[in-house]
Amino acid sequence: MDEFVSLTKFYNTSEIHRKQVRFSSSSLSKQFHLFPNQLATSADSRRAILQSLFAEEQEDTGTMSDQSKTHLTETSNGAQPSTSSKTNYLVNDTSVSALSTLILEQLQRDNESSKSVGEKAATNYSMIQQDIHNELHQHFQFNIIRHRGRVSTITTLKLFKSFTSTLRDLDLSLLILPYSASKQHYSLVSTLKQIQTLEDNQMYQYFKPFYHRQLYSLSGFLHISSQHSFKEIMSLPKVQEWMDSNQYFIKLCPSQEEEMILLSALCCSNVLMHFEDLKEAIYQHPLWKSHFPDSSPILDVYLGDFLVANKKEKMLFLSGEKSKAMILTAFFKELYNGSSQGYPNASMMLFIPFNEETHLSSHYHEKILYNHQRYNGQCSVLAVGGLQDLNTVVKLKSGQHISLRSLLKSIPATTEMSRPLLFQNFEPNSAKSVHMAVYQRTDYDYVMKRTKTLEGEIELVLATGEES
Repeated sequence: MDEFVSLTKFYNTSEIHRKQVRFSSSSLSKQFHLFPNQLATSADSRRAILQSLFAEEQEDTGTMSDQSKTHLTETSNGAQPSTSSKTNYLVNDTSVSALSTLILEQLQRDNESSKSVGEKAATNYSMIQQDIHNELHQHFQFNIIRHRGRVSTITTLKLFKSFTSTLRDLDLSLLILPYSASKQHYSLVSTLKQIQTLEDNQMYQYFKPFYHRQLYSLSGFLHISSQHSFKEIMSLPKVQEWMDSNQYFIKLCPSQEEEMILLSALCCSNVLMHFEDLKEAIYQHPLWKSHFPDSSPILDVYLGDFLVANKKEKMLFLSGEKSKAMILTAFFKELYNGSSQGYPNASMMLFIPFNEETHLSSHYHEKILYNHQRYNGQCSVLAVGGLQDLNTVVKLKSGQHISLRSLLKSIPATTEMSRPLLFQNFEPNSAKSVHMAVYQRTDYDYVMKRTKTLEGEIELVLATGEES
């Protein structure tokens, strides 16, 4: 806390000493270079010095405690006013603006007092008006994701401190907020000291990891507030350097209005599926439109580990807005129920709900993992170029209209192959520059033979004019 001294009998003394000026040492001490020496003797020089204080930029934003409140005493013509005639000005703001306002009022009263006893009128003083624009803070919920194959020996707590300290160093307006919607009344983290003193249990109030036992990864979700846009913050060289050095990338959460929570895992999903393509197919599915005709809930698809005891397997997971978790769970139970029906992107999967009302035994989890592994098997990929958008609808000779993806996935396998269909999945790559045909590794020789005649086989089933 800065120390303050009272401005008492300020104008009726023959000399002004710096200790008689009430000031905040952190913001006003640098103003004393304006004094020609330690003592200023004339009234005009006193007023000139004080007026220069008014014109300085308002910098100090400290807050004064009740114990440090002092009074400015009205004086005139060198006379000490009586205690009963004193006017007390309670100072609640130690900023230069508050100090300037009070001293300006004192100077104006001093001028009036000088005129009343026949002295020469002093300079007319006025406050310089400045427009102050308060920047609005914006809130961002974002997902920080570690690159695949990256191995780290740095603990999650150290990674969290390193990343948030980097952000705070570059953006002094940045605040780290609790991630959970139910904990927004908890304390904010706004200083480097607060960041560095966080313990493991405190960190998890501000960071939501992907997994419960996540010891060496910062993959998860954070919630921050800043005067700058998210794009501006993440484009800073130091932030990009941190992400490259630690092998992470960052994306905004689909919903910035509320918390996104885990809904389910999709058994029989494949790591090569295009997440955004699948999400768009779900949005366009007739069942989705019938369930949500007016407003569409926000959904996200991501890849994670399905854990059972000491075993794990990669699976696609669904997350959605917390307030709509129950209606989304009911929808996906109907959509991905394992029956023979039209699935988004022609990809049959089984919905495994994760919510407070669903309690699955460890034995059931083991069955899910077993079926997932059996369905996917050991996959290989064949790159296919020159195809149109897989969602393009084509007409068959039978008159039926289907998507190009469905057509490619329905090509029958050679008799000796391990699966009834030639391709298990047909997906665009992440850049959508080529397409990936997924098949079983044991069927490699059969697939290579079929590639020579595949184009002709497709043309045989297409209606006239559909070949292009």
